[in-house]
Order: sequence, then C-alpha cells, then structure tokens
Amino acid sequence: MSHRIAIAALDRVLELRGFGCTWRRWMNTLLSTGRTAVLLNGVPGPWIPCKRGLRQGDPLSPYLFIIVADLLHRMLVDDNADMPLLHPLVDDRPCPIVYTFVPIHVVPSRAAELAAVLGCPVATFPQSYLGLPLSNKKLPAAVLDALAVKVERCIPSWRVHLLNRGGRLTLVNTVLTAQLTYATAALPLPKSTIEKVDKPRRGMLWKGATTCSGGDCQVAWAAVRRLKDEGGLGVTDIEVQNTCLLLKTVDKLQQGHDNPWANWVRFWYTPERAATPTPCWKMIQGLLPLYCGVTTVVLSSGVTTSFWYDNWTSVGPLHHALPALFSHCLAPDATVAAAFSTGRLVLPLQDRLSPAAQDELAGLTTRLHGLRLGNHANGRQLAWGDCLDVRSGALYTMLMRSGRAIPDSEINWTNFAPIKVRVFFWIFRHGNTRTRAFMHGHGALNTADCPFCTGQTEDATHLFCTCPRIAHFWHRACPGAPVSSVASLLQAIPLPVGELLHSAVLLLLWVIWKSRNRMIFDAVNQDEASIARAAREHLALWVNRARRRTDTTAIETWCSSLCVN
Repeated sequence: MSHRIAIAALDRVLELRGFGCTWRRWMNTLLSTGRTAVLLNGVPGPWIPCKRGLRQGDPLSPYLFIIVADLLHRMLVDDNADMPLLHPLVDDRPCPIVYTFVPIHVVPSRAAELAAVLGCPVATFPQSYLGLPLSNKKLPAAVLDALAVKVERCIPSWRVHLLNRGGRLTLVNTVLTAQLTYATAALPLPKSTIEKVDKPRRGMLWKGATTCSGGDCQVAWAAVRRLKDEGGLGVTDIEVQNTCLLLKTVDKLQQGHDNPWANWVRFWYTPERAATPTPCWKMIQGLLPLYCGVTTVVLSSGVTTSFWYDNWTSVGPLHHALPALFSHCLAPDATVAAAFSTGRLVLPLQDRLSPAAQDELAGLTTRLHGLRLGNHANGRQLAWGDCLDVRSGALYTMLMRSGRAIPDSEINWTNFAPIKVRVFFWIFRHGNTRTRAFMHGHGALNTADCPFCTGQTEDATHLFCTCPRIAHFWHRACPGAPVSSVASLLQAIPLPVGELLHSAVLLLLWVIWKSRNRMIFDAVNQDEASIARAAREHLALWVNRARRRTDTTAIETWCSSLCVN
C-alpha cells in the first residue's frame, strides 16, 4: 500500500494534522527526489519523477504510512455509517487491502471456514506488521536476521570503490545505522542479531564491502564505538541505542503520558490485574531498575513513584540507602502515594525489626516528617549530564560515557580538516598507521626498513618526525624546535592554541603521509618544496570548511611562509 500514497495527498494530510511548513517542506523534498528508470536491454531510459510512494527503507516511512492509514480507517468508518460494507469479493466493491488470517485459539477446521468467508489465506505467527515481525510469543533470533539482510542490501547499491574512509564512515553513521532505528525503538534485539548487524557496518567502514576480515580492521570495533571525546569514532553502539530507545518507552509509561497504547498497557498490567507476563512486559520490567538508576523524580502525587527503587530522596534509592529496613519490607513495589495514603509514613513491614532496621526506620520517619504530596503528575529528569531531559540522545551519552580522558582527542575533532583526514589522524593516534614496521609486524612485508633511509626502521615516529627526507621541511614549518611527537608539534607550530593549531597539525601529518605514498607507489619525487605546495593547496580547500566568522588569516599566512624560498 505504501507505494500507492500520493505525495500531494500526504502533504495535505500533514497540513490538516497540524504539521508545520518546515516539516512538510522537508517531507516533500525527501519524497519528491525519488526517481525511477526502465532498463531496456541493459540500457537505462530517461529518469521518471515519482509522484506516489514512500521511500523504502527510510526510517520515517512507517510513521508516514500510519498517518495515511489512520485517514483510510476514518474514511471506512464514515462510509460504513451510511452504508454497510459489502463482502470484499463482490464485483462492484473491490477491496484493495491485502491481508491474511492468523487464527488464535481456533481449531484448524474452523480456521479454514473463517478464512474462506473472509477470502484470505491462513497464516501463522510471526507476521510482518508495519515492517516488523509480530508474534504472540517471544520472537526467535532467526526472525530478526532480516535486519542484518536489510543493512547488507544497502552496500552493493553504492559505488563504494569511489568513497574514501571518511565517506564510508558517514554512510555507516547516517544510513546503515539509521536502518535499524525503527526496529531498535520497538524490539529488544538479542546479541546474536546485533553481531550480525555489526558485521556489514564493520565491513563497510574498513573495506567498503559487506564483510571484512580481522586484517582489514586497523582498530578494534569496541574502540570505534566509543564517544569521540573518549577516543572513539562515534559509531553508534546498537546495543546501547536499543536500550536507550526502549527506556523512552518505559519513560512514557512512568510519566503518565496520555496516549492509546500507554493507556492500554496500564489497563492490562496494573498490580490489581493478574495479566499474563508477555515477553514485551518482561522486557519493560527488566529495564525498570536501570531506568530508576539513571533518573531522578520531581515528586508531586507519588502515584507512579516507587518508594524503594526510585531516586526521589536526597540519599538516593532507599533500597540502597536503608538495606536493613528494606530486608524487612513486605511490599517492595509500594509507591510513595501508597506509603503516605494516610497522610503520614506507613510501611508494611515484618512484625519484629532488627535494631539496625529500627534505627533506619526512625531516621527515615524523621527525615520525611511533614512531607505533603501534590495533585500533579510526577516529573522525571536524568540524574546527571549536560541535558537533564529524558531523551534517547542524552541517555545514550550517559550510558556510553566512561569518564576516561583520552589524550589528543580534542585535536582530532576540533579542526576544519575533512573527515577522511580526521579518520587518518584517529588511526595514527591508536598507533596503527600502516607504516612498513606495522606491516612487517603483521607479516605483510619482509622488512621494516625505511625506503628512503638505510638501516632505519620506518615506524610512525620515524616516518612523520625524524626521517631525513622531511628534516628541512620541519625546520621550515617549525623553526627552532625539534619535532618528535604530536605534543612537541603542538609546541613548535607558531599558531594560537585552538582550531587553527589543530588543523595545522593534521595538515602537516597528512601531506607527509601523502608525499610518502606518492614516492613509493607512483615513483614521483617529493622534495620539501613539493610538500609545502601540497600543504598550501590542501589548506586553500580546508579553510572553506571552517566555521563562519572564524578568522583563518593566521594559518594561511603561516602556510604561505612554507613555500617561500
């Protein structure tokens, strides 16, 4: 059905739904850029602009389809009010909806009769619904393998041999990872599925293919997924993202948001109703301890606030702060509203309390004396971080942050160098630049000697700092200060600390690396004048990437001085 939706009709529906002009313009731009062509004997014909259909695989498409499907539902309901719907197989009333019949608690013979009446085939769970598998039982991991296949299918359609590593990193972050957002927001993914999904993402980054071997990976995948300011490339960790998006679902239930699905869940899974613990509900219950640990409660009514597990007091969660008293508790799931239902603190506890529990109860009673609950819904915010709103992005940063400061990480990202150069410097920081010493250590070369120096090992320090081939270039770029490492390079370049200095560091290392490769693979001589000219040519392009109002005069003047004889 999604390929039949008219773009103009969708825009009108969005307008009536109250979507702003900017959002509608984005959607029109996204959908109207779709084109198709007909292959005739292997020769593509002229491009045909698409006026109907949603983009397959786009994370927004299922949501846009739901909006249009709701309109179709309302049209059918209004039409049925005036005239009953006829059988879908009647000649004068064709039904365009393709559907299947999945029997639940129906004997097979009766299911066949019902399917014959409805005019549809009999099927079984799991079923595909809105692009995701739907089942009345826990989904097996094999059913979710389609997610990995979906990611893999994107890669062969791209001309990856024309992309550098920076371009491949951009596609991994913006396209391949985005293919999974819809699924990770709705389903808990098992580790086996995450490993299969990471396989094409890893292959795309390091090799430009759906798979790669260990020799293709210059840095461990765990380091790739770290935050940029903690030494990583910032590639999304699917497991953590899955947890954060599901925590948003828990937050909507805890915050008391008034929407149909949340009301339905609260109706069936209240403490008074003994509903069957479905896999989805078990998943939500499993995330509750983590949710309580990363959020704090702005207390008001206390209806949805756990007395023992939520962080609503100054001492933190009470089951940690008062372990002796908690061990005597008879109702660990009690809410704050239930504990203060009589206007004062009343807890269901065992008859005989230990001395430690009595002391903790007395202290708690004194601390909470005079507490009065309000009538409004409780508020929630993150326990720490720059952004306290409960958002998936803030949750992801909180769960991924380890607190480890990585040297030179600011240099890596606070500059206006292209992404491919940033990735090059990131690999250099991890000590995995493919020098001859590195390749010799992995058995790819017979010798680790520098091709330009007799008897010298070509490691990263020799290649970029101490090789006689670039000694005169370093004297011109950093007069009066020897260069032996990135730290010494920061001190030697005559530029102010900040974006300009960081860009200069990456520029010098990049042109030295490129000149070395041209001499080895293209047999083109690269003297200090050639390296200086290459630096000036690269910088002329890089300054266009600088932030607006950034004064680049200092670095341009410094770079021009390299070319002065």
